[in-house]
Order: sequence, then C-alpha cells, then structure tokens
Amino acid sequence: AALPPNHMLPTFTIHPEPGFDGFVPRRRMGEERPMVERLARRYARLDPHFTCNSGYEHDHRCRELFHLTGTPSGLSTMYVFHGLLSEASKMGCDVLLLAEWGNLTFSDRGEAGFVEYFLDGSWRQLWLALSRLPRQEGAIFRRFLVRTIAAFLPESSWRLLRRMMRPGRANLADVVRPLAADYRRASGAESRLRASGLPERYQPRSRRHSRALLFGNGNTAEIHQGFEQMYGVALRDPTAYRPFVEYCLSLPTKMFMRDGQMRWLAVQMARGMIPDEQVNAPNGWWDADWHLRIGRRRTEWIAELDRMERDERIGRMLDIPRLRAALEDWPDQTEVDPQRAFAAQLAIPAALSATRFINYVEGRNEH
Repeated sequence: AALPPNHMLPTFTIHPEPGFDGFVPRRRMGEERPMVERLARRYARLDPHFTCNSGYEHDHRCRELFHLTGTPSGLSTMYVFHGLLSEASKMGCDVLLLAEWGNLTFSDRGEAGFVEYFLDGSWRQLWLALSRLPRQEGAIFRRFLVRTIAAFLPESSWRLLRRMMRPGRANLADVVRPLAADYRRASGAESRLRASGLPERYQPRSRRHSRALLFGNGNTAEIHQGFEQMYGVALRDPTAYRPFVEYCLSLPTKMFMRDGQMRWLAVQMARGMIPDEQVNAPNGWWDADWHLRIGRRRTEWIAELDRMERDERIGRMLDIPRLRAALEDWPDQTEVDPQRAFAAQLAIPAALSATRFINYVEGRNEH
C-alpha cells in the first residue's frame, strides 16, 4: 500500500538446486517456490525472484567473511545469503527485509503452555495441546511425561529420562558438535559451557522462562553486517522493531498456544492475508539440498579431513573419525533423521569452517 503508483516490490526466495530428491524431515518443507508464486498471484504488485544458490557453496568467500565478521560461528549454514543478496544487488535494492525475529515474537509456538496449563489447572487446554501433537510423539501419557513433567527435572535427571525414553539415540547437541569429547573435557570447553548457563534444551516452564532461554545467545548481527559490507545491501528485520518485540513479549501464553493450536497468534494474523493452504504450512528448510551439495564434494572434504587429522593440534581437537565416517557412509538419498543427518549436514561444515578460520587468523595458506 505504501508503494508509489506503478511500482513493484521485488522479493527473493531460495529454493533447492535441480536434482534435489525432495526428502525432508517431518513438519518441514524443502521447496517454497510454488507457495511464493501463489502469494504473488494474490498480490499483483509483488515481483518474485528465485535463486537456487548455484555456484554458492558452504565455504563461498569464507576468508572474506572471516575478515568482515571476525568469527566462523554460524557461517557454514549461512551460504544461502549469497544468492539472496547477489540477486537483490543486481536488482539495485538498497535494503532487503528479513523476518528472522518472527519466531521469537508474533509467531512464537507457545510451548510454555504444556507446563503453564498444567500448573494453573487448565486441563482442557493441556489435553488439547498434548492430543494434537504429531503421532510420532507417542501416546498421551508419554507426551505428558516428556512435554510437561520433564520440564521440572534437573539436567542430569532429564538426560537419564531421555536415554530411557529414546535408547540408543544421542543428544543432538553432541551430534552437531565437531569437537572430540576428550578435547572438550581436557580443554575446559565442557565446564565453560555449563558455567555459561546456555541451555541444553528448550523446555520453557513459563513465558518468562521462555524469554530467558531464547534471547541473548546469537551472533547473527555480526554475520548480517559482514554480508551487508560484501554486497552493499542493508539487512533489516521489521519483526525486530523494539516496541513490537516488547509488545509480543508481554503477551500471555494463551495468545500463542490455544485449543491445541501452536503459533495461534500468527495463524489468526495470517487468515485473509495469505492463501488458506499456507496458513498451517510446514516450516521451510533452507538447507534442504545439503545431500546434493555436500555429496559432490565428499572426496575433496575427506582429503581435507585427512590433512586436518595429520595436524597434531587440529587432529586432537576434532572428532575426525566420526566426521570422516559420515562422509564415507553416504546415504543414497537425503537423510531425514537428525541422528544420522546432522554429522554430515552440520558438524562437518562447522569443522571445516573452524579450521579454516584458525588458518586464516594464524596466516597459514591451507584453505
């Protein structure tokens, strides 16, 4: 409505590369392009542009980003911004609007409701919240135990319960971390992590508790600033507007989980604004074609892991055998179980990024 007459608003959307097999985890969506195209047909002044990030790999221009951001943290999965910002720059855009704070504000899932409704005796709301979870979460009693009672357990008891409920399943945080367990203990990383207060799980007991768990642990501002300098396009997030954030944080849990509907507020806001089939659509998965992208670089990355293992210091820091096994035991299709996928999808790019950052800081020429 604020556009001048006869002006269009360009939008930019990522989608998987050709050859993507279409396999995604449950409650995820890998290909968003058809939904964006339907939305653009509804709003004629939208001018949609799409990129599959062809030519932009996980480590694209990584040394420049090290220089601009001063950190390797998070960069291994942020390669998708290259395609978005490159397209926006070609279009002459000076600002690209994001909505990354949406999940922390108006689109919060309201997961504190599993505990709050129990504590205040809102039995109907608790029943609806538990009964409308996906079937994969088990029977109602199991859901109650995991989603409600477990929130009161200390970390040690929670980990024991988790092992009992899911025998043989590793903690996903350990799957994602590329550091060797012995090194994490010997270097003091484990003790520093515990002392930092960073949560091992997101299981809020109240709205206040959810705010404490969600805020203050990210470094995306540095990464966004690096990309801004690289492409000359500013990144701005209207959902991070402070008065809006403060208003959303002041709302009670029932505005985000009601009658078994998570993200209740976002769903109500969307009705009439976007096509009905999109209101309850699964979450997008922006690294959906990782199997295709990493698969074509397996030989190169295995050789790089071998060089890292021969380095006395790096080889001691990283769990090279586990990382190499993830590349050698390569699935025929995109793995959708995080237990088996995250080592290849997340831990290996993180290990390579961290090692290259060390080499960059020390002035070494290895990658």
